[in-house]
Amino acid sequence: MGKSFLTFITTMVLALHGKDSSLGVLYSILCLLCASFIALLYGKSLRNLLPEMANAFEQLGIACIYTSFFIVVASHIPLAVSWIPLICFMASLLLSIRSCLPVKKKANTNTKVMKTLMLLLLP
Repeated sequence: MGKSFLTFITTMVLALHGKDSSLGVLYSILCLLCASFIALLYGKSLRNLLPEMANAFEQLGIACIYTSFFIVVASHIPLAVSWIPLICFMASLLLSIRSCLPVKKKANTNTKVMKTLMLLLLP
């Protein structure tokens, strides 16, 4: 959560500092940061009651922060290399989506072997 807020604050400082950016970019960044703050707040609040939903809210908030960060970066670099933040954004978004999906834990084969040996050795 602390890393998310650090990215949140960094993005906000960069967005407000860039005076060459258009107002539309600034407004979209500020709206994304507001949405991310609310999503992170709901994620933190629901963590004990509904952990899966809380994780989804937190990932949504983080995705909004990533989006605003990469919009700031893309608006301050030359058009010829603006594809780099897009690829980085897609990679971070895929990771956020992946962390929302349920994971089935596979039993460790070493654990199965140890349990079998314990059953054989104990009377």
